[in-house]
Amino acid sequence: MKISDILRQKLSEMPFETPGLGETAWMANISQDGGAFLEPVSLKVLGRTKDGISRPRIVRLLDGRKGFWKDSSPFDESDDAEIVIQYLGRRMGIEMAQEYRIFDKELIKDGLLSLDAARKPGEHFIEMRTLQSKAGREVLEGRFPWEPWMAQWTELIRHPAFPESGGSEYLCRSDDDCRVALELPLHVARILYGGETRDFSVFRRQYFKMILFDLFIGQTDRTTVNYGILEDAQGSFRLAPLFDNANLRKPYLPENLFTLNYAAIDRERLLELILRGYAEDAAGIAAAQVREYEENRELFEKLANTWIDNENRSLLCRNMERDIARKKRLLRQKGSVCV
Repeated sequence: MKISDILRQKLSEMPFETPGLGETAWMANISQDGGAFLEPVSLKVLGRTKDGISRPRIVRLLDGRKGFWKDSSPFDESDDAEIVIQYLGRRMGIEMAQEYRIFDKELIKDGLLSLDAARKPGEHFIEMRTLQSKAGREVLEGRFPWEPWMAQWTELIRHPAFPESGGSEYLCRSDDDCRVALELPLHVARILYGGETRDFSVFRRQYFKMILFDLFIGQTDRTTVNYGILEDAQGSFRLAPLFDNANLRKPYLPENLFTLNYAAIDRERLLELILRGYAEDAAGIAAAQVREYEENRELFEKLANTWIDNENRSLLCRNMERDIARKKRLLRQKGSVCV
C-alpha cells in the first residue's frame, strides 16, 4: 500500500479540527515503529528566506515553534525520500532535522516543513560555509598561524573539475587531496573553537558519522552549505541535525564520486581513507551501520516502497546495498571484530 492510501485511510478515521493560526494542512512522517502518522497543523507564514534557490517560507506553528516550509511539486520525489532517509538516520543514532511532508486538506502533497533546529535559548545555526569564511579571516588577519594544509587546499581549489557546477566543484586526485577535503571542517572548528575540547571531540565523531551515513544512502554531495553547527550563548557548539539528505542524483557526477566540501572523491577511496586513518571514530560507526541495516533490511525496503515512487526508490535501495557490501569488505580487510 502506498503512503497516500495509508494516509487517506487514517484521514477517514479522524476529523480535521485545527485552531486557526494561518494556513491549515496535514503533516505526515514515519513513527518510531515504522508506521505512518498524520497530524493536523496550522501554519502562519511570516515571510520568505533570502538565501537559496527555493527560498522557503518562514512559518510559525500554533505551539510557537518556527520552521521553513519548502514549496515543491506534488510529483517531487525528493521530499518523500527525505522523510525515509530521516527515519534511517534516526535508527542509526544520528540527529536528524525534524521534517514533515506537508499535505493540503485534500491530501495533495504541498511541500516539506523543516522545524528550526535551534531550540535552546541562545542557540543558533551557522552553516559551514560561514564558519569557513570566518576561520579564513582569522588566518589572514594574523590571529591564527598559516599551516601547511592551507596551501594544499588552496592548490586543490585552483582547478575546478566540473563546468556544470559553475566552477565550484573540484576533483581529488590523490589521498592527500582527499584528506585535506575531508579534514577541512575539523580545521575550521579547531581554529574557531580549539581542538582540545570535549565539544571538538564530539563534533569530530558526529562529522564522521554524517559522512558514513551519506555514503550509506548514496548522497551525491555534502557541501559547506548543507550542514553546519549549532552554537549557544556560552560558545559551545555541536553538529546541527542533518537536513538536505535526499540529493541522490547529479547528472554530471559519475556514480562512484561523492562531493564532500565541494571536492569530488571516489566513494571507496574515501571510505577506505576514513577507516584507515580515523579508525577510532569510524570503524565502530561503520560496523554499527552494517548491523542496523542487516537487522532491519526488510523494514527499510518496505518504507522505501511505501513512501518513494520510481527512480529515487530504486536508487536508495541500490545505494544502501552497495555501501553495506563495501563497508563489510573493508572492515574485514581491517580485521575488524565488529562484523
